[in-house]
Amino acid sequence: MTEEKYNLPLGASLGSYPKGNSDYINQVEIVQRSWGGNFIEPKPIYPHAVEFCRHDGKWWFRDPKSRFALIVCVPDGRLLYKIDDRSMIVSGSNVLVIPQGKSYSFETIDDTTYHKNVLYLLGINVHDILETFSFNDVRLITLPSLDYLLNQFRNIYTLLSQKNAEAMAEAAGITYAILHYLSVNITSDTGKPSLFNLLKSKFSNNFRSRLDLDLVAAEYGISAKSITRMFKEYLGVTPGTFRKQARNDTACLLLQTTGLSIKEIADKLGYSSQFHFSCAFKKENGISPREFRNLHRMNM
Repeated sequence: MTEEKYNLPLGASLGSYPKGNSDYINQVEIVQRSWGGNFIEPKPIYPHAVEFCRHDGKWWFRDPKSRFALIVCVPDGRLLYKIDDRSMIVSGSNVLVIPQGKSYSFETIDDTTYHKNVLYLLGINVHDILETFSFNDVRLITLPSLDYLLNQFRNIYTLLSQKNAEAMAEAAGITYAILHYLSVNITSDTGKPSLFNLLKSKFSNNFRSRLDLDLVAAEYGISAKSITRMFKEYLGVTPGTFRKQARNDTACLLLQTTGLSIKEIADKLGYSSQFHFSCAFKKENGISPREFRNLHRMNM
């Protein structure tokens, strides 16, 4: 990668910590690639720059009003960000999204090396697009891992070097994909990531189709191990066991609330025959589907 000069936004300040004491700085490496310092494209949203940096020792940064929307991750080390009246520690698989126009600062917490990666976003509709993805305010998101995000950052880095319309269109598309990926990982009111709620819904529907864990993982840009880990953490079972339980729960619901025949329910749930459905149902519930229906069927 080619190292480019790091240009601070107007009014921003960057330095050692405590301020002015250079003894605290051992080494600084900042690699940034952009479309160009004064380049503004009339596109809805696009990545203006991507930054990969490594700092040793203590460091601080302040921007009184960012002209960019930022997506920040710190794969190694820890940084304390202060935005408005809030303080947030960014480290590990946490990702910080800062909307355009925010005043923010960050400083190191430890004296160790940290790695920071930042995607800088511009565009004529940045605010509206981020609001669509629920990023109208600052958000700290915990991802299953940073693998997908960092890979997309690297893809954008490569495209920025081309500096042409085709590359910008592709980079803008990757930006939308990143925002979608982050939005489904926003923690819901239940305390579970929205991504997990999507996975849970996927594994509890469409029983006629076999779900391949690796393909589902690829669809959501995470690993199969991450999916299994989430199911075990939040529900205490594997995805396969959850799907089996969900299919049985659906069978019970259909038997109680619909006039579908046993054969129709078996077909709806993806069983090869009514016989196989009846055997599986009796093994799970202790009685046959017909006996269950006679005991529990609601008034139609």
